Amino acid sequence: MTHVLPLELDRHYPVIVKGDGVWVEDADGRRYLDAMSGGSMAATLGHGRHDLVAAARAQAEKLAYIHNERLTNPAQERLAHELVSLAPDEFTRVRFVTGGAEANEMAIQLARRYHVDRGEAQRWQVISPAQAYHGPTMATLALTGRPGLQRPFQPYMPSHGHIPPSTWRFDPTGQQALEALDRALEAAGPQTVSLYFCEPISAAALPAYTPPAHFWQGLAERREPHGFLIAFDEIVDMFHVRHPNIKIHVTYGSSGNFYAQLSNRAPFDVFLSADVDYPHRLVREGLASTDDEFLYGVGRIVIWVPQSSSIDVEKLGMQSLLSPGVRKVAIANPRHAPYGRAAEAAMKSMGVYEQVKDRLVLGDTVLQAGQFVESGSADIGIISRSHALAPSLRGKGRFWEVPLDAYPRRVQGGVILSWAQDRSAAKALRDFVLGEEGRTILRRYGFDMPEE
Repeated sequence: MTHVLPLELDRHYPVIVKGDGVWVEDADGRRYLDAMSGGSMAATLGHGRHDLVAAARAQAEKLAYIHNERLTNPAQERLAHELVSLAPDEFTRVRFVTGGAEANEMAIQLARRYHVDRGEAQRWQVISPAQAYHGPTMATLALTGRPGLQRPFQPYMPSHGHIPPSTWRFDPTGQQALEALDRALEAAGPQTVSLYFCEPISAAALPAYTPPAHFWQGLAERREPHGFLIAFDEIVDMFHVRHPNIKIHVTYGSSGNFYAQLSNRAPFDVFLSADVDYPHRLVREGLASTDDEFLYGVGRIVIWVPQSSSIDVEKLGMQSLLSPGVRKVAIANPRHAPYGRAAEAAMKSMGVYEQVKDRLVLGDTVLQAGQFVESGSADIGIISRSHALAPSLRGKGRFWEVPLDAYPRRVQGGVILSWAQDRSAAKALRDFVLGEEGRTILRRYGFDMPEE
């Protein structure tokens, strides 16, 4: 009698005792062709591989297991390096997990964290090909458009969008799939979509199928208009025009949090901070050179409300925070966000902090503080002028500029880290930001220049 809980209680399961190449053998001596590579196309290297057994034994004698959430090891580092060397230029990091479903869940989590950290907490929905299968967990089952796979778990699953595949027989150009994608985006609300979960090469559902080139091109064209664009994105876009051979990977977050990561030598090449003090500290700590430090702008803060708000922020100024209808005021967290410290200082210097402090809602970043107000989670907020002028908020609200003498001058600076892998590319980016084209873009987003 077995004590194993199988997926199907009324089915007899053969007991497989050994394997050789593509064959497996059960306890009764019957041989089976392992045409499904372990049952789910997950073990394609074959059975009885003595070279793999020897490699596993050698590693186990040194180190059998170590959790990779807080630690790393030489074998993991070597494999990551090899995978990156084989991948396209844009792929520079590898995250090791236990299997395909966990990898897909990690992709969902990364996309969600990316949007939240950029202040777009409303982005959570996923669009994927209807026939695709991404794994048996709750999150991955929710991605498929095949109801038979989801029953009886549907009450636990979020409702995501799906589009039909663009097969050679029914949609050889991919245009119908793109039109379906447009409808799915419209139905979800483009501002709520976190990611499109694609299958470059399909497996179980449509073996070896890949969408046509027109579909990928159309997917890229739709990604930009529906994504989030702020000042540095535009600088990156223009820099790429001027330097097409240099690839830039941008990560957004609060300056204080990045400083803490960089103090432990986080793998970045250039650090652009909303507070010049953080680059100063990295230089003092020997993590960067004085020659590689630079100033690129002076930020300002504004009090912002949505267009639909009844608060006359332009007339009331700082007193608008005390309006009867204001229940929550959003600012970035002063503990690690420079614009949060500027907002707190301005409220104190203009005499409203004590009345407002119990109504403050703190965002991890100034972008998230703005999103709190835009979504209705807060009634009013103090954010950066550059954020108020960015495409995500431009035209959606009204603002009053806080006087410069109400808070410490918000000088923003950057530094090239001492461990930068490509110093020439890092210097080219710094020079572009400080050049006329970069300064023009920064001015358009509300930054003053340090010398002004």
